[in-house]
Amino acid sequence: DAKVADILRRSHKPVVLCVNKVDNFEKLMPDVYEFYNLGIGGTTGAIEMTTSDVSPQNLVSTSFLGMTYALSGEADRNNVLSDYPEILETMNKVDPKEVDYYFLSYGTNDFFLGLPLDHTQYDGNSMHCFYDAMCTGIDELKEISPDATIILLTPFYGVYYDSDNNLIGDTYIVSNYFDTLANYARKSKNVAEDEGIESFDAMFGTHCDLYIDTADQYLIDGVHLTLTGRQIFARLLAHLPNYMEKNEPSVYYDTDYIRISEFDPDEYYKYRDDMLEEYYPDYYEKLINGEYKLAKPDEE
Repeated sequence: DAKVADILRRSHKPVVLCVNKVDNFEKLMPDVYEFYNLGIGGTTGAIEMTTSDVSPQNLVSTSFLGMTYALSGEADRNNVLSDYPEILETMNKVDPKEVDYYFLSYGTNDFFLGLPLDHTQYDGNSMHCFYDAMCTGIDELKEISPDATIILLTPFYGVYYDSDNNLIGDTYIVSNYFDTLANYARKSKNVAEDEGIESFDAMFGTHCDLYIDTADQYLIDGVHLTLTGRQIFARLLAHLPNYMEKNEPSVYYDTDYIRISEFDPDEYYKYRDDMLEEYYPDYYEKLINGEYKLAKPDEE
């Protein structure tokens, strides 16, 4: 299955993956993720190679760029989301001018589908390239949502196995012809830097010990997060809007580092008050004065 999926992904032809004999979904759920791991389906940042007409008015792609054009009205959202009525209904309720935050997570499916990192790797339309499409889409979001904060997540670290469940390598080693997933993550960081938006690292271990020795605890199949993995990254990611909304000091985000062996999903992380007073006196004064909505001083 894995070898055939790899051939099909590189064909740049539409592929439909059907999984049968799932008679008991709850019982067989862990096995289902093996088929997600084939990398067929999912959403890309760049427009898929199977879409030849990339002009916004004719676009029917559900890639990030296609969804952005649908939200802005440059693309016909009824055509883009014709197969997704619930998403269309939700989009129709959104006023872009009222959006506070966009959380974007792209790159993994671009990697699996073999889409170029940027236009230097491809002679065709640059909207088929990850970096170029992401920058174009983010520019569109800035125009329609001038007051929104945009947060771009890198792809998550992962490990890959062959059809016999032998380890092939991780995201730093395994290439899709164009590059490794780690370099798609680096390119995601380039997008954030060049666009002047916030970047959240889910690849390089900035805030947690996600690497090959702990991957089986974070990841179901080497790619998708376990419940614990989702809880860990939810806690880390929540720091960003929390400090932007003045719920807590930004130092909470800067210093929160999670080791999976010590992770408590019920814990609210906070920087020690005595260290906050010593190293960040301005934050400490705000904490003592009750200026943060969520963070409170330690009880004496």
